[in-house]
Amino acid sequence: MTEVSGEMPAPQTGLGWVHVTPAKLDPTFVSEGPTVHAKLGTGFGIEVIVDGRPRLAMVQLRTRVTHPPLTNPGTGLTLTVDEWPSPMNAGILRYDGWSFDNPWELVAGSWVFELLDGERVLLRQEFTVDVTP
Repeated sequence: MTEVSGEMPAPQTGLGWVHVTPAKLDPTFVSEGPTVHAKLGTGFGIEVIVDGRPRLAMVQLRTRVTHPPLTNPGTGLTLTVDEWPSPMNAGILRYDGWSFDNPWELVAGSWVFELLDGERVLLRQEFTVDVTP
């Protein structure tokens, strides 16, 4: 599981919150390919360096993840898009990702990460999630 330093409210997600990762997180990537073999505790995502701004300047970005339908059994809410704030400092390597923390999140198919500045897509990465044991 990816190291976390807390949680942040994210009402446009199935859980209503997202993990906050430490600024100096250096995740270990098992694969650099677009196929994710998901199981509970597996995390996947992208490494990002925001350019074009003074080093360390705070940039208010958003992450959007489009995925197959996920239904939170606690709320009954079904979503195909989760979106949350992703503030990042320019010039620093950051990680942006998803962690499979609940069995209901383990859904195979196409998962697309987008990093947005306003409505402008800065980065788009598609993953294929496989949940076969």
